[in-house]
Amino acid sequence: GFRELRGTDDWTGATGGCFVSRAGALIAWYVPEGAPAHTPFRIIGTHTDSPNLRIKPAPDTGTSGWRQIGVEIYGGVPLNTWLDRDL
Repeated sequence: GFRELRGTDDWTGATGGCFVSRAGALIAWYVPEGAPAHTPFRIIGTHTDSPNLRIKPAPDTGTSGWRQIGVEIYGGVPLNTWLDRDL
């Protein structure tokens, strides 16, 4: 599993899965055990205006060596907050 790191924690040498959550944003990463400090990394980002994403049944998928989690949009855009106003 992943463990949460806080701003006051010592992040030095943190291996395995870690995450930080602040103001509705989530950043997660995985550092393999024994990885050298100069090991390259990848940054992946996403965004949705839907109220939330729900994990699908049997969500574990993957292709080309990448692991993925299947999600679906739950809810909708709150259109009534801007459709009834002049542009």
